[in-house]
Amino acid sequence: MGGSIIPDGSYTIQARSLNALGEELASQTYDFKLANQQNSGLKITVNKPDASIAAGAQVAVYHRYYHNKYDQIVYERVWEGSADIKGQVIVPGSLAKDGNDYVVTALGTEPNFFYYQMLRSPGNYTLVVL
Repeated sequence: MGGSIIPDGSYTIQARSLNALGEELASQTYDFKLANQQNSGLKITVNKPDASIAAGAQVAVYHRYYHNKYDQIVYERVWEGSADIKGQVIVPGSLAKDGNDYVVTALGTEPNFFYYQMLRSPGNYTLVVL
């Protein structure tokens, strides 16, 4: 492929082992679907108040919903961790289910900041000073 981007689609990879004469000894195939862009869950970019990248910011994602048994709104933590070197966090759709609302908090330094924002999955968001 030469380092080029492979387009989205269905693909099959085949691995073969050969003996010294070039005769096939065994082979295995693997089918997969490639999606270069995330289309579920949450992709969050955290910026500092001066709009620079907030690498290492501490981020937490909470599912906010009404709990009938307790007759109140509850917050269930679904993801917690640090933003990567680009200030990004990716929460997969298996954790941040599409159509739900999530409270996202981000805490960082240089200068100190704290963000609190309600986001809906799926989506691609940037957290900044409002």
